[in-house]
Amino acid sequence: DGGEWEDYTVSTPITLNRGHYVSFRTKTTAGVDKDSFWQFFVSGKINAYNNINSMVSADFLNLSELAPYQFHHLFDDCTALYKAPLLPATTLAPYCYWYTFTWCYRLTKAPYLPATILAEHCYENMFYGASSLKEIRIAATTMADGALIGWLTSVSDTGDFYCDPNTEYRTGMSGIPRDWTRHDIADYPN
Repeated sequence: DGGEWEDYTVSTPITLNRGHYVSFRTKTTAGVDKDSFWQFFVSGKINAYNNINSMVSADFLNLSELAPYQFHHLFDDCTALYKAPLLPATTLAPYCYWYTFTWCYRLTKAPYLPATILAEHCYENMFYGASSLKEIRIAATTMADGALIGWLTSVSDTGDFYCDPNTEYRTGMSGIPRDWTRHDIADYPN
């Protein structure tokens, strides 16, 4: 209602008119596991803004470290999602973003991925089926086994991949799509 926080009951539909918005934040630090997780179901044209960490910690601006499975499945099948929220965490955990944007086929640009060290399976299947995705900017220089398994499966056939020029990425489903153009992250247009 323009700035006052109200308690939300999970599964209660929220209807927004064009130009209106809703914000979410947790009251306390929230824990997750692979079988218990938050997930948005949206319709219409949705743009997600600001810091996704508001879903985890009341003082989300200070959160830099994620727990295992922290945001897995969060936006799965959100075919109305046109813009993804900020993902500012720099210390990742196994599976923290697993299936986060799966089948979000209207996304054209991934949020900036600032973590330089990738944990096991942290981005596994992250953008699987996001068939319009054609731009990624990633700071990773060190990757654990399986960190990128299937993360860009079934994205756009062509696109732009901004990364550290000295970091080796495979080509294919566990790396950079074959016909994407690789760029130096320092050349990313701000």
